[in-house]
Amino acid sequence: MEQLTLSKFNNLPADVQRQVLDYIEFLLGKYQSRTVEKREAPKTEKVEKPFPEKDMPERLRIALKFKGDAPYPDVPISKYDWYEQ
Repeated sequence: MEQLTLSKFNNLPADVQRQVLDYIEFLLGKYQSRTVEKREAPKTEKVEKPFPEKDMPERLRIALKFKGDAPYPDVPISKYDWYEQ
């Protein structure tokens, strides 16, 4: 596979070979920056969410997923906002 790729690369004109090498360098830099970001990212501790009680109604469990998403009462709501829900 490597020999086939190298033979195809060698058959390209010199300017296209340069473009291919530049693109490979770009991809390597991009990949390396992503791996560095992943290593440097601080690991956050998982906060356990309390499970809803078993005797809680199903519709209340569903509503808990959307807690805090609704706008406050003093925010004007258009008919489009209403229809989105």
